[in-house]
Amino acid sequence: MKPFLVKNKYFFFLILIFIAAEFIVNPIGEFPLNDDWSYSKSVLIYHNEGKYEIGDFGAMTLFTHLGWGILFTKIFGFSFTALRFSTLISSFIGLAILNKLVVNINSSKPLGFISGLILLFNPMYFNLTNTYMTDVNFNTLCLLSCYLAYSFFQTKHIQTLIFFFLTTIFLTLLRQFGLIAPISFFIACFFIKEKKWCYVSIAAVGVLVVIFCLKSYEKNLSEILTLGSSYKFSGKINLFTESFWTNLIANTKERFSTTLLQIVFYCFPIALLYLPSLIKEFKISTLILAFIFNSTLAFLLFKEEPFPYKNIFSNMCLGPETFYESSQTYISHTYSETFKDLMKPLKFGFSFVTFFVASLTLVKLAKLKKQRLFFKPEILFLMCLFVTYMVMIFMTESYFDRYTIPLITISLIFLAYVNKKFEVNLWNVLAPLLLLFYISFAGTKDYFTLNKKKWEAFNYLKNEKKIESHLINAGFEVNCWNGGQKTWWTNFMGLEGYDYLIQFKSEDGFKLYKEYEFQRYFPYRKDKINIFVRTSEK
Repeated sequence: MKPFLVKNKYFFFLILIFIAAEFIVNPIGEFPLNDDWSYSKSVLIYHNEGKYEIGDFGAMTLFTHLGWGILFTKIFGFSFTALRFSTLISSFIGLAILNKLVVNINSSKPLGFISGLILLFNPMYFNLTNTYMTDVNFNTLCLLSCYLAYSFFQTKHIQTLIFFFLTTIFLTLLRQFGLIAPISFFIACFFIKEKKWCYVSIAAVGVLVVIFCLKSYEKNLSEILTLGSSYKFSGKINLFTESFWTNLIANTKERFSTTLLQIVFYCFPIALLYLPSLIKEFKISTLILAFIFNSTLAFLLFKEEPFPYKNIFSNMCLGPETFYESSQTYISHTYSETFKDLMKPLKFGFSFVTFFVASLTLVKLAKLKKQRLFFKPEILFLMCLFVTYMVMIFMTESYFDRYTIPLITISLIFLAYVNKKFEVNLWNVLAPLLLLFYISFAGTKDYFTLNKKKWEAFNYLKNEKKIESHLINAGFEVNCWNGGQKTWWTNFMGLEGYDYLIQFKSEDGFKLYKEYEFQRYFPYRKDKINIFVRTSEK
């Protein structure tokens, strides 16, 4: 056992950090978070009645996600804690796969350790790890697809190919986006040198099998979904209409800079790790030109783009803010002008370093005449996956920062190819890792603390004061969860019909009824969630 632990010490250290962070956050509590009230409701219906329903809220396939949650409720019984535990296990598996893949590519266990830390303590990823949202499960299956594709292109083992397509079926039955994985694999197979057409043919059959599974599932959904369902059927996308291309171009213009900024910002620690060794390989004149080019590029791309904290931090705070409260102002309860000013230089600094390392790497490959590296099937698979996924998020009607997590993950895998002959100095990246750790840990702990207080306030009104639930506007999750009832949407956008209001600030026609104070860590201050009652109420 001791040799095994020594051999894998970096990975076990990563898991120990993960476990310690979870003990501090303490993600235990019987309440939904963000959109997972909808997925939890589907699991509850299956648990109680044995009926499979995805409801009217979800726009994705969800089968794999619900199946994973149902597995844990079969073992532990239905609870939100059991569902969050299922996501924690999925996150653990994803970290193990990423660590293994990076080490296989680069032969550097410290690099695998740092890559895992960057993914784990991405503020979006760590927060979502502690929910029953779909993002972590999708990212884990995406990582498994990347690992199996890499293994197949290295070994050409047929059993690996079979496992790859099984994984992509589950990926596609979680989100329709997953279909890009087998398609990317099919394209990459054209660049296999030996038995090319054999593998291309097998990959084509695999793609057809995945599409068949998706279509069969959607046929079943069409028979059980109501007309008001939000589900997006794959057959409704028409590439040959003007409206499709108009929407795609408009979304690309709006979302490209935001998406790119998040990728280069969160990949900064790995880029910083490579920086010293890369600088040593170039003349001062080349470095000056690279500095001018990349600083200009970062400025032009991101001068109008604020640091992308809106959906990271305001979504962490979505629980206690009713949609009514948050819709009245673009400034969230935790808005900080100081934090905003601090992030401006970090935004440019982090993005510049990532661009700088990427450009020097490309110059180095050109000098060594290794451009053919880009035509290796495993590299092409990642490139196709990255580009097609980005196109997919530009196609969607809605956009949240959490959609970029797979792009950031794929970028971490790409960065493992940069330099296989360098010394990894963990001290070089300690400061940015600590920054990410603090934001992730503190933001997520606050998220749970204030949600616990909100539900404490709601249960006080419902159980002690015997106030009927439909008279309490307690925000998105409370009103949509609706005690686990089968209704899939509730009007919480206004104040009409509500006698009690649970949120941060008061509204016209309401007065303070009860306060619930708690300690906030990001930013560090005392805060409170309040119950307000209509002034006509006694």
